[in-house]
Parts: sequence; structure tokens; C-alpha cells
Amino acid sequence: QSLDKLDDASFGLPIDITAFPQKLKEAGYATHMVGKWHAGHASTKQLPKARGFDSFLGYFSGGEDHFTQEATDAENLKDFWEQNATYSGPAYQQAASAYGDRQFFEHVVQIVQAHSAEQPLFYYVAFQNPHAPLQAPSNMLQGFPTDWTSGREKYAGMVRFLDGAMRNIVEALKHRDMWQHTLFVFSSDNGAYSSGNNWPLIGEKAQPFEGGVRLAAFISGGFIPSSLRGTKQEGYMHLADWYATFCNLAGVDPFDATAAAAGLAPVDSVNLWPLISGSVAESPRQEMPLYVGGAERNALISGRYKLVSWNSRYAQWAPDCPTLTTPCPRWGMSDCTEGCVYDILADPSEASDISKEVPGVTFQLLARMTELRIGMQDYPSTPETVLAWTVWRSKYNGFLGPWLDLD
Repeated sequence: QSLDKLDDASFGLPIDITAFPQKLKEAGYATHMVGKWHAGHASTKQLPKARGFDSFLGYFSGGEDHFTQEATDAENLKDFWEQNATYSGPAYQQAASAYGDRQFFEHVVQIVQAHSAEQPLFYYVAFQNPHAPLQAPSNMLQGFPTDWTSGREKYAGMVRFLDGAMRNIVEALKHRDMWQHTLFVFSSDNGAYSSGNNWPLIGEKAQPFEGGVRLAAFISGGFIPSSLRGTKQEGYMHLADWYATFCNLAGVDPFDATAAAAGLAPVDSVNLWPLISGSVAESPRQEMPLYVGGAERNALISGRYKLVSWNSRYAQWAPDCPTLTTPCPRWGMSDCTEGCVYDILADPSEASDISKEVPGVTFQLLARMTELRIGMQDYPSTPETVLAWTVWRSKYNGFLGPWLDLD
């Protein structure tokens, strides 16, 4: 939850956890990825190809310049890597050659066009847009209201580009007659931040309130039963649930024997295809730990209630902002030292802390949070600054990449 330094060898998905592309390989899938990895890069064993992907074009860190592919957390260090059947190394030719998300969708289209339709295909497309830094091609910034702030224009322009990129991917699938068999999943990974808008919810990215964690998502494709198209599903679903759901659809067991043998916790994922397909009306997912930290920094959803034990400022939004005359967000300050409780089904805007009105619920949520903290597995930070930077400069000529387990 907290390790996120470029030169930290402890950051990333533990080696003994089986990633779901590895599971899909068991079912004969071709597996490819573009975009943001951000799941560990200290060792070659952590890179996408070692975690089940046949190919990868993207970056390792939390963010990068959209045009130059320079890492935002390190000056003069590019973050662009390619892996395929014959190569694994810095994407020297592609770096700074075009807008990042353009390179990603064009790479996807190229793979789809060359793919044998007889083999099942999984593609993870982790676009950077609209992640900071706010940068969009100039032709994406035309036609917005004149009273919008520059940040809002850029944010909307990035989303506009994202929309067109997805359209190109869908058209490629349709051209190959693959769309009729496709399950297309689109989801954000967090709420918007200051140049976006989460109204009528409160909170933003990295905050435990609904504006930070209730995400925009949809599924499409010919694989969706016709009776469900255009409907809305309001049952709980965590992003982690795609692990078990994809495994179920591929016909493989989601149980992670490798992790179990290493003494790691079981996969926290629930097969939600029965909910998505309409076979059941209620979601099997009823609990979602949002943040498990010390005694003063926790968030948990259980049933209709959310516990927030977290003192921090939070974003407050308005219907049409930010504009030149109506800046947003404004900021509130939570006082949840003893734990705030919200009924997020009746009160999704989290306007009323009901912890004192439902003391039994509050006690149960706090007790459950204590249980989760006891079972939490964390790793100490182990930065290796000198070795990492030496490899990045001398071996990779100024590109970010692994510095351990090298040939």
C-alpha cells in the first residue's frame, strides 16, 4: 500500500503470487499488455513477461510525461520498456516518438490485426490518460466552453483522446470478426482529482470517501447476454474480483498454490460472473477493505456501511466546476479519530456520520478492522539507490528498468 519509490526493491507484487495472466496461460490464451505496469520492476522476475504476458509496451512507474516518456519522479530518466518473443529492454525507438496513449492503442490494434482468431486472447490495456501530468494533443483541446479552467480543458481533452483510442480498438476487433465473442471491460482505478469532478460524491483520488473509490465502469462486447445490454448493475464489485471472474470464464481454478506454498494469504477475489450475467440478484462481494493501515488510517466497506478511521481533508465538489468563476474542489476536514460510519446506500454523498446512532455496527466494523490489520502482510522498504541508478545510466542509457537478477 505504501512502497512506491523507483529504486525500492521491495515494491511490487510478490514473486510468489500468481498473476491472473499466468492463470489464463493455463487455458491457452495469448496474453498481451500495454500501458502502466506499476507492479514492480526491480527484478526481471517482476516484469510483465515473467508474470504471464506474451508482450508488453509501457512504463513501470506511477506516471510519466505523455510526450517524452520521461519519468515524473526522476529527472532525465525515461520510462518506456518493450517485451516480446525476442526482446526485453528499453523502448529506445518508441520513446518520445508520439503521445503515449497513441502508441498504446496503435500497438493493440497491430496485435489484434495479427492475432489468430482461433486462439483465445486477453489484452490488458492500461492507458495513462487522464493521469497526471495533464497533457493532451492540441487537436483534443478544441471546442470546450470558454469559462473552463486550463486544467479542466486538458483533463477533458485527455478523456476525449481516451474515447477515440477505445473506438479504434473496438473497430479493430469488429474488423477481425472478434467483437461478437469479446468481453470488453472498462474501469477507472480511482476517482478524479482536482481538474476532474466527482459530484455529488465527496473525496478524490487517494481519499477513502466515495469520490475516491466509487468508480466509473462498464462492460460491453458480444459476449454479454443481449437481455443485459443497457442495464445497470449496482451490486458491489472490487477490481480484484476480475481475477476469479476471468479464471472462471477461462475454466481455470483461481486458487494460487504457489502463494499458499510460500505462506501468503489466499487470493482475495470473488467470481462475480453470476451477478454480471444475471444468474443471481445479490453480489457475493459484501466486504471491501479500502485501506488497512495503523490504528489511525483505515477504511472498510461491509454491507451497506462504510467505516472511515482517517483524519484528513477531503474534496467537496459542485455540479459544474472547475470554471474561471467557480473553482473546485473546496476542502473539508474529517474528524474520524474514533471512526466515522456512513450508510453509503442511503447516503452515497456521506453527508451524515451515523457512528453514534448505530453503535453495534460501529463496534463490529472497528473489530473487523482490527482483524484485518493482524492479518496484513507488509514489507519493509529496501531502497537500492546507488545500484539502481548505476544500472539505469550505464546499462540502459538513461532508461528505467530492472537492476536485480540480470544476466
